[in-house]
Amino acid sequence: VGDSLRLSEDMIFTGLTTLYGLKDYVNLRLGQLDRKSAAKAASKLLHILLPCEDWPGGMQPPLARPEMVSTLLRHGADPNYSRVKHPYRTGPWSNILLRIWNLDDRVSRNDLHIMKLFVMAGADLQVAANNKFQECGAEKVVRARLLHRFEEEATDLLSEIVKRRSVEESKKMQQD
Repeated sequence: VGDSLRLSEDMIFTGLTTLYGLKDYVNLRLGQLDRKSAAKAASKLLHILLPCEDWPGGMQPPLARPEMVSTLLRHGADPNYSRVKHPYRTGPWSNILLRIWNLDDRVSRNDLHIMKLFVMAGADLQVAANNKFQECGAEKVVRARLLHRFEEEATDLLSEIVKRRSVEESKKMQQD
């Protein structure tokens, strides 16, 4: 893990508990920190939970659970946290989009719920469309990978994405 994701010694165990879904412990631990520190730690933990890097030796990280993602977001994790800047930034949001895209028919309902949590938490819907993952923006991921498997839930998610994108575009036009 690079320096930008380095956890303090007292948070290393919390990183492991995050990976293995011990949300009550993580909630307790983050609750002991002031708001700013909790949000910073939660953002790093979210990135560790949904990594873009492969683990050493071809190992796969434990699958992220929506309950853990929700816990981290409640503690102020930034859904748009990234270790590097545009145009090559990757973070939990672009990582979940890429994961769903690559899973194709093996995508799970948990993946859909995690994506929805990110959208509801204010994930930047332009991130995936503006970087090296251009082929798998949020709308395209839902249409190509989720809609045929989870029709009702994916339709709701797609509606929310379209609504939020429209609001973002209106704000941008007002600023220009």
